[in-house]
Amino acid sequence: MIAVKRYLLEYMNPTPEDFHVALNAFLHDKMVLSWWQLLVFVVVAGVAAYFGSYLKKRGENLATKEDIGVLTRSVESIKTENAKEIEKYKDNLLRKKIIFEEQLTAYNKLRRFLYVIRPEKKHPEQEWDEALADIALNFKTHGKELREYLIEYSGVLPEDVRGSMESCYYACEEGKFYTAYPGDDPEAEKIANQLWSKLEKAEEDFAKYLEIRK
Repeated sequence: MIAVKRYLLEYMNPTPEDFHVALNAFLHDKMVLSWWQLLVFVVVAGVAAYFGSYLKKRGENLATKEDIGVLTRSVESIKTENAKEIEKYKDNLLRKKIIFEEQLTAYNKLRRFLYVIRPEKKHPEQEWDEALADIALNFKTHGKELREYLIEYSGVLPEDVRGSMESCYYACEEGKFYTAYPGDDPEAEKIANQLWSKLEKAEEDFAKYLEIRK
């Protein structure tokens, strides 16, 4: 019986193959067991094999559940991060859309200002110098309109366009002191010509920035 205990201790978690090895070892060692001892050995070995297999399977199931838990948490974490990135992307697109709409409005108002500031012809033979004199007559009015334009749209204007529009405003501020004798003041006409050139450049740069085809 001591031999039985020794073999059972040696194969506490036996597989069916281990059971056969143990039984063969008994036979090889020519151990003599009574029928009840052999019965006990077989029953105990069978129970041990069953519970050993059960515990092994149970451990595999627990490991599988842990792996599934880790995988699930990883997937949820990735989904959460992706959702955050998508929201940031959507917010960025919305901001760009709002800014573009404001810039397009600013561009259209700049074009309107160009049409307004250029005087209509008074006669078929009117020269550009005469048109400049008419522009010089309204430096004060144009300066006020440009100031209001910059107040409303300077935050969305491209840098080079904003610089040109500010130069136009300063030109009007300077030119309003030379309008006492319109048509007879070369300095006023010079400033008026600069004002018109800068407005045209601002409109051209703005159209390129917005990729507007003419």
